[in-house]
Order: sequence, then C-alpha cells, then structure tokens
Amino acid sequence: MIPAEIAVAGFSNSAFSTIIKPNLTTIDQPGNRVGELAIKTLIDEINSPDEIHHKTIQIKTNLIIRKSSFNPLKK
Repeated sequence: MIPAEIAVAGFSNSAFSTIIKPNLTTIDQPGNRVGELAIKTLIDEINSPDEIHHKTIQIKTNLIIRKSSFNPLKK
C-alpha cells in the first residue's frame, strides 16, 4: 500500500501527478529550459566540429512532496 509500505516518486511534475490517488511526489524540472540548453549545446557542437567540449550543466529542480511518499509517524 502506498505510502504505508512503499514510497513512490515521479519525474517532471505533470498534471497527472495531482490527478492520481494518492497524489504523486515528483521532481519538478523545467522542461523548456532543458530543451533550450540542449539545442544551444547542439548548435555549439555543430559550429565547432574540431573542438571537444566537456560541460556540466546544472538546472535547478524542486522536490514536490505529495501523499505518495508521506507517511506521518504514528503515535
């Protein structure tokens, strides 16, 4: 049984996260920003084919805790 026996979390914080029961804990990641950075990186690589680029790109995400992972301690 969720969340009494197992916690469940998802990714992307889609609208389905709040429709299903129990509501799904998710990582909220800005998909538009990920896409923008992916395209920019691809264009940079295409424009510099003789260079090797090593990058780490960090994008801020948020953990949205909902009932699928919340099990209050019983007294």
